[in-house]
Amino acid sequence: MTNNQAPIAYCPATIDHTNQVMVLLGCDYFVECSVPQAIGIIQRRVSFCESKKKQFSQELENAENWLKFEQQLASEQQDLVEIYEEYDEEAEKKWRVEHRTNVKRHKEKEKIERLNALTKNIQIEKDVIE
Repeated sequence: MTNNQAPIAYCPATIDHTNQVMVLLGCDYFVECSVPQAIGIIQRRVSFCESKKKQFSQELENAENWLKFEQQLASEQQDLVEIYEEYDEEAEKKWRVEHRTNVKRHKEKEKIERLNALTKNIQIEKDVIE
C-alpha cells in the first residue's frame, strides 16, 4: 500500500424508513418523525429565533436611544445652574395655619351659598303650590 491510496472497505447495507429522521428537541432528547414534521419543527424554531432577533434589536435600539439621551443631558447639564431656595420652617407653619383657616372659611361660604340656593328653590316651590 502506498501513501496516496486509502484502504477501501465494503459494507453491505440497505436503507429502510427513508421518510423518518431524528430531530433534536433539546437537552439531548431526540424524536423520530417524518420529514414534513421535521420541516415544521425547523420552521417554528426559525420563526422563534427571528422573533427573538427582532426583540433584541428593539432592545438594542432602546438602549442606544437611552444612551443618546443621557449624553445629551450630560452635555446640557454643564450649562445648568442649581437653584437653591431657603426654607423657613416657622414661615411654613404660619402659612399652613393661614391656609387651613382660609380653606375652612371658603368651605363655610360654599355651604351658606348652597343653603341659600336650597331655600330659594323651596320658596319658589311654595309659591308655585300656592
